Amino acid sequence: MEEKGSKGTTHTLIRNFLIRCSFCRKKFGDWNNSSPYTFGCGHTICANCLASIEDDCCPVDNYKSAVPVKTLPPNTCILYLIEVGVPANAYETMISNHGIEYYQSMILMEKLVCVLNPNAFKKINNQVKPINLAKSLERKLISLASCQLLEELGRKDIIKYIRKLGERILLELILLMKSRQQQVNELFAALRSLKCQLFGPKLQEMIMRLLYNIMNEGEKISRKTLTAYLIHQLDGRFKEESKNISNTSIGRAIQLLVRGSCFEVIPRDKGGSLLKLKDEIRNYEQFRQKLDAAVIKVAFEYDVHLKVEKWSFILYGSPDKSQYLNSMIDKLRPACLLNSRLKHISCTLNEEVGKPFQTLRKLLPEFSRIEMLNPDDDYDLAKVKEMLEVAVEILYALLEFSELFGKAKDQRQDTTSADVIINQPDLLTLKLDDPISFNSIDNAADLSSDESVDGSNDPIISPISSVPFKDGINRVVGSAVTTGP
Repeated sequence: MEEKGSKGTTHTLIRNFLIRCSFCRKKFGDWNNSSPYTFGCGHTICANCLASIEDDCCPVDNYKSAVPVKTLPPNTCILYLIEVGVPANAYETMISNHGIEYYQSMILMEKLVCVLNPNAFKKINNQVKPINLAKSLERKLISLASCQLLEELGRKDIIKYIRKLGERILLELILLMKSRQQQVNELFAALRSLKCQLFGPKLQEMIMRLLYNIMNEGEKISRKTLTAYLIHQLDGRFKEESKNISNTSIGRAIQLLVRGSCFEVIPRDKGGSLLKLKDEIRNYEQFRQKLDAAVIKVAFEYDVHLKVEKWSFILYGSPDKSQYLNSMIDKLRPACLLNSRLKHISCTLNEEVGKPFQTLRKLLPEFSRIEMLNPDDDYDLAKVKEMLEVAVEILYALLEFSELFGKAKDQRQDTTSADVIINQPDLLTLKLDDPISFNSIDNAADLSSDESVDGSNDPIISPISSVPFKDGINRVVGSAVTTGP
């Protein structure tokens, strides 16, 4: 949690979002001159900048504060996170100026956001606890620290972030209660139920490259033809997965791409249909993104929960694509996940025994209360305080559950050599400079080139005869190809 060269504990996210005044960009620090003060819009400025305001407007976005800025209390949540001492009489002043409910609500918010900083956690809770939160959970807590309890807009934001916090805590609990292999098995079971297939990263990449090279000139090809051609090209190249390569499995891999809206399905007069790459797909990267999105949508549809690092290993065989996939997951995530996750964890807890699971079962009504929250409604301070109490309860339950089961789970998973059914070879890539055309004799041998991308002489795939490509594929699988106009 600490950064090298920093004084005290300064978490990266805290440094990026909470350590400086939103207006002058100077660091918060001294209680009298540079304490943080938060507006209803979420901007936080220092005491010096606050003193220069005369019209009660935020200097960053000109938001008109509903509370006179001269009476705004300092944001003690941020002060705890950046480890600046709060004077003993500060809370007495807080109670005197804004009431006991405001004071109690701020204490609850401090208990929530202090988990971002071990030193702050120790100071507030008088205990030391190893804390390893997901980045998305940390971001929600940081957003919560920048809300103003005294303003209606700030209270609505707090309710919004409590809902998001509840969704994420449910996901973290679900992930803790399931082994990584269970999660992966659920994903592949969901794909099988849709008659779709996802291969290991190396084989899947090869299939995708072959399909794109075949179809990126606008050709219309039947599924049967594509299936037979892929089997012909993949023959002998993937010994570990050779038993999985069949007409059925390849056909289901193509069906996954159809489901992902990669192809136009064109009916034929004599029955059946042809596939044509959609015009909107202009390069291989877009083609590949369609596949990734299709698999992630299936996971959401079937309530399968995976961490982003796991997604990266399943789809690419390494953690290198985690950031890209996290962005895609955020875009594809359904609007209302809390209800489905609550049902999911309820079913899971019904199958578990033991005191920790009994404790979690008692929290289910609290999650239901969070589910009922509507950020568009108006909430008074008393209601916000009530929901902050719920948020503290479920967050600290997550910390306890993580401490109890996290280590035991890791030990169980370390005993298996292959945690996920994914190999991690280098991805095999094909050259895309000269895409295959059914109408070009010159491009017909592109897939049979013995020159690999990195310049080595290892053949990329099995060579095929240097004949016009359309004729070559028809010799293998029969005439089922039509050329585009």
